[in-house]
Amino acid sequence: MDLDLKNFSAQNGNFIIRMGTSLDNGYSYPTPIYYCDFFLYPVAFLYYMTFLPLIVVGVYLIYNSKKPRINEWIYLALGMSGIILSHVLTCEIVVVNLIILCIVLLKRTLKKERIMAFIKAAIMCLVLTIWYLLPFIDYFVSQETIVQAGDLRLLDNSSQEIIDIFQLFAPGNEGWKCITLGVALILSLGITLYRLYKYSSKEGNEKAIFCIKIFSAFGIVNTLFICKFFPWGSIQQILGIDGLGYQVGSIQFSWRFDFRLS
Repeated sequence: MDLDLKNFSAQNGNFIIRMGTSLDNGYSYPTPIYYCDFFLYPVAFLYYMTFLPLIVVGVYLIYNSKKPRINEWIYLALGMSGIILSHVLTCEIVVVNLIILCIVLLKRTLKKERIMAFIKAAIMCLVLTIWYLLPFIDYFVSQETIVQAGDLRLLDNSSQEIIDIFQLFAPGNEGWKCITLGVALILSLGITLYRLYKYSSKEGNEKAIFCIKIFSAFGIVNTLFICKFFPWGSIQQILGIDGLGYQVGSIQFSWRFDFRLS
């Protein structure tokens, strides 16, 4: 049975209903509410990966300015907005990385001007995405969906052996397994090490060396998140399988961190 939800919504004064009306044999599913398609066509080739560099630029400018202005923190606001409007789950993973960064750079973070820059970026991000977040939160809290009622996903089931992560070629995504880092990222690792060596041999490159070390450290951390020896199972058990541990499982696959690694 095909439910004409759009006409039903209009008759009841609700405009516009974001519902995949052709899914589940016509019973529909709120796919556009959970997976925003705002950028699906303009940047379909890269999708949420398009906005990760904006976040990097924004964070870099905030930490390298004594009094960050709008033309510096706006990159963080736009980057986070883009990710929320393309793949909200990636936002969760990025926020985890940003929290770790703020802790690592705690002395530099606890400056009034930088804290205000982060707050302003968060407010602008909220303003730009509120039209999507309100229905998303409403459905997530008030409705039981396939994702919420599905089986518990243990992240260590999708972890990889470290030797598999660094394969040059792989058959692709096979169920729980991820694609490898591939030739491009392995080459970029070599280039990073080379640039670090070159910068270290000259004076006056302290800022560049510091940035390379920070980015490299986060690359290593995100690699560890993918590896078999990372205790995802223990973490989810400690957090509570019926509570926060279940929510951590909403990431679904530990290899999602390889995109943040890149």
